[in-house]
Amino acid sequence: MSGNTDTVHGTSDKSAKPSKTAVAQMGTLTLLTRSDGSVPTGWSQGKFGPGEKNSRLGVDSVEGKPRTIQSSGCGLCSLVVYFGAARLCVPSLDRSNNVFMMANGVGEPITPGLFNRFLMDCIEQEAESKKHRQELIHKVYAPDGCGALLYRSSKIVEYIDTLITHNCAEKPFRFCERIDAYAPPGKDIPKLTAHLDTGEPAIIGVAFSPSGPPAHQVLCVGYGRVGDKVYYPIVDSGFGPVDMDPLAKLSNPVSAKDIRAYSACEFRHKAYHKIVWVMPLSGLASITGLLARTDWNGAGSGAS
Repeated sequence: MSGNTDTVHGTSDKSAKPSKTAVAQMGTLTLLTRSDGSVPTGWSQGKFGPGEKNSRLGVDSVEGKPRTIQSSGCGLCSLVVYFGAARLCVPSLDRSNNVFMMANGVGEPITPGLFNRFLMDCIEQEAESKKHRQELIHKVYAPDGCGALLYRSSKIVEYIDTLITHNCAEKPFRFCERIDAYAPPGKDIPKLTAHLDTGEPAIIGVAFSPSGPPAHQVLCVGYGRVGDKVYYPIVDSGFGPVDMDPLAKLSNPVSAKDIRAYSACEFRHKAYHKIVWVMPLSGLASITGLLARTDWNGAGSGAS
């Protein structure tokens, strides 16, 4: 077995030479999964760079250069993982009548690019002038260096409600109160853990160094307890993995090595040294079918 190890004596026979056996450190993993074991999956930001359709964000860089999902869309991608788990589809704006229509009656399955297009279409539909259009853009898209979207804006929630009502009758979505965590890897964040237990994920801002600012956003989809440590598995659009199937194909107890490899911590291939803040997402659990489980069936298979 692999992973971080504790050393134990292998025999109580005093006539025998003491031996040592390496035992893999194990933990208990709680994942947001459906009843069939399927889990949220994501998209790589790298596929939405300059020149790619629907990749350009509404606000350019401070130098006036185009910002794209590839360069600044980690939070947008994280949010779309949640919408993808709800199997939302994206309507198109019929510009001749200025109304949204579902293509072929069902729309297109959501992707980061299509969600970005939808937000821009909402702005185009509402804007009464060029000045008004710019005002709306700055109520939805964050300035350079602050991610793609303004989570605290009522306008983006309004547009998300429009998206949801084209898929179902409910409008339950909301961004919950932000949690300022400033937590090193392995530290329990009680409010985050309690939120995950409701079956709802959270976007978290992570830092690349212990003293650094939040530099990236990922979607937290569970937690793993290893001794007195708590680690948070993530879907990471920027540095991967975006596919949680390998983790979901395991069953408890899960090795500490496997838990940490998928979590926001320093042990994964792209090290994160701090969870700075948490933005809990809420309202779509009845649509996603996700529940916080320790006894999923180990099937994997992908929820998006």
